[in-house]
Amino acid sequence: MALKDIVDRLYVGLMGDRVNLASKIIFAASTYSLIYGINHKTLPSFLFGYLGGYLSVSCFAYTTAGSGTLRYYNRTSKHIKQFRRLDPGFAKTLIEGTENRKFTGYCQLQGMYLAAKKYGQLDVFYEAKKKYSKNIIPNF
Repeated sequence: MALKDIVDRLYVGLMGDRVNLASKIIFAASTYSLIYGINHKTLPSFLFGYLGGYLSVSCFAYTTAGSGTLRYYNRTSKHIKQFRRLDPGFAKTLIEGTENRKFTGYCQLQGMYLAAKKYGQLDVFYEAKKKYSKNIIPNF
């Protein structure tokens, strides 16, 4: 595996899933706030630290640490390399085979989005998302 592939997968796994990335940022901020609240005996900082930590860890666990994004990124990349394009039927199968609801299934869509973006297939992705996805969280 080339270094470029390793870096791409690290990016997708650590920062590609924006929901997962937000949970990491909230965790860092809440940890700082919790430590600040304990050291300076301020209740709002302590409460934000505690509640933010709980929220971020819950979100991180729910998204399985971005593994869904990475799995669908790898699967879509492999498909695009094999067929030289993103097939609308393949995109439909992936979208309908996930938790296709308003607020769930985002991680899988984000993995597909990142692979489609890398290979210049965003038009097919957006068309499939518009037709088959119920998810309202934007992909960027």
